[in-house]
Amino acid sequence: MAYHDISNPGFNQQLRMFEITDPVHADTFNAVANQLINNDVALSNALSRIVTDKTEQAKFLLNLHRNGKKYGVHWDAFSANSSSVGTRTEDAVGMVAKPSTNTVRAQNDFEDEGPFFHLEVNGSVNTDGTFTVTAIDGIDADFDRYTKDTWCLYLPYYWKITIGGTGEDIVISDTKYDGFLPCGTSILPDGSLRPFIAMAKYQDGHGETTACSMSGKNPSFNSETGGSISYSGLIGRMHAKGTQYCATTQQDKDHMDTLFKLAFATKEAQSVMRGCTDYYYSAVASVTETGVESIVVPKSNADSLLVGSTVSIGTKGTSDDRNLSSNYSVAERVIITKIEPYDSSNSRVYVDNGGKTFDITAGANWILTYPWHTGACDEVLGSCGSPTNNTSGKEPFVLFGVEMMLGQYETIGNLIFHMADSTGYFYICYDCTKLASSVTDDYVKVSYMPVNGDGVWVSELGFDSKNPTVRYASAGGASASTGYGDCKYGNDYTTTTGDREVLVRGHLWAGSTAGLLACVGLGNGLGDAYWNVGARLSASGRSAQSAA
Repeated sequence: MAYHDISNPGFNQQLRMFEITDPVHADTFNAVANQLINNDVALSNALSRIVTDKTEQAKFLLNLHRNGKKYGVHWDAFSANSSSVGTRTEDAVGMVAKPSTNTVRAQNDFEDEGPFFHLEVNGSVNTDGTFTVTAIDGIDADFDRYTKDTWCLYLPYYWKITIGGTGEDIVISDTKYDGFLPCGTSILPDGSLRPFIAMAKYQDGHGETTACSMSGKNPSFNSETGGSISYSGLIGRMHAKGTQYCATTQQDKDHMDTLFKLAFATKEAQSVMRGCTDYYYSAVASVTETGVESIVVPKSNADSLLVGSTVSIGTKGTSDDRNLSSNYSVAERVIITKIEPYDSSNSRVYVDNGGKTFDITAGANWILTYPWHTGACDEVLGSCGSPTNNTSGKEPFVLFGVEMMLGQYETIGNLIFHMADSTGYFYICYDCTKLASSVTDDYVKVSYMPVNGDGVWVSELGFDSKNPTVRYASAGGASASTGYGDCKYGNDYTTTTGDREVLVRGHLWAGSTAGLLACVGLGNGLGDAYWNVGARLSASGRSAQSAA
């Protein structure tokens, strides 16, 4: 990927922006600019002449994409127009964004622009909430996404949102304009701003001693070292890595949701990238074999399975609950490597079980789909997209570098839904070192009450100007193809009391009720964990409610 093209008419404008935003390096910028043309070797050499510190190099590369543009979208009020599709405004007018696959790089005019461009790096979060880069993909030979935490870095954006009787307008920019506020992910504990935003590229990995963001891992589930994959359990698991870490913050979610809405100009995210939300399949063995690393099933069943996806093989019982050990007793969470014809009515499904063979009995064993391994989208040609089909419902996707929706809910690590006295409100904690298994004085109450009910199709999201990242269902009445096209689930807070964890985006069998933007489950207690609930590291757990 070219980091910069000085033949672009906007180069001088970008240079001026760079001089303003990174004056420390501005005096050397012209000297090396001519080398930064589609040439990673020249780029690396140029960077080494500017500065050797990897964090400073990352800041330099990101600032090359700063352009001062405003990207906007307008949506009519749902009561006037139920369509999910918005109207592009400001500099986004005429821009196009489509998701890619492993074989097709689709047009995405946003991916190299300002807030949407990302770098992939190895690095870590410091105790004060800042971030240190240790290696940059495409620049450093020791960059490693398989054994080192991998992050996507972005320029901070500034936003302006207007909600009124005519609808909702959102505008973002990599530059602060009058009336624009810094995004929640950018605000450090002292109220100053981060020079860049770090998002964990991958979900947390199962079986790892501490939480991680690495490719090629089974996503964490149920009980992991240090804690369960629940709101309460994740406090301990993430803090084992350092108290500056936590699970996905609400700021993280809002950041990526906003990039999606501005790039694709729709509230119905599944119309663009569906995620792994319709992949709850099982198939019973049709042939008895010994010493194999495969299973033969009816062709009609095998045709529903995807090479590269994750499955388990077990003993067929009366329940296909993925939590039952019998359902992964033969081979647990392994990847399908090949599917080929066996005879006219059956197909052989090969799995990677590490070379360990097993025996299969026709009618007694079966294969079941499970959440995908991390790294499933590593070969997608663009910054957004799924491996083969963006809307099949069988595959995860990558959104401006961050891999999502592997077949599990994602747990929000700094938000609690609290029900009492016939009300239900969200409470957010801006300092992950003070997270607790109940609402304490360190949590801030969000002003609006979300819509009540279970299985409510979301038409509008609430907004609190003091906690602007916390956006959940404030009204229902939509459908799978109108409004946000997602559902809000949870307890009836007029009759129920207690604290609930916030689970977002959906899972293997959620279908059309799932979705990136508005799907939320509010029915689980803070200690509840299950195979279809996962987690992700966050670098924004130590922040402030607003900028100084």
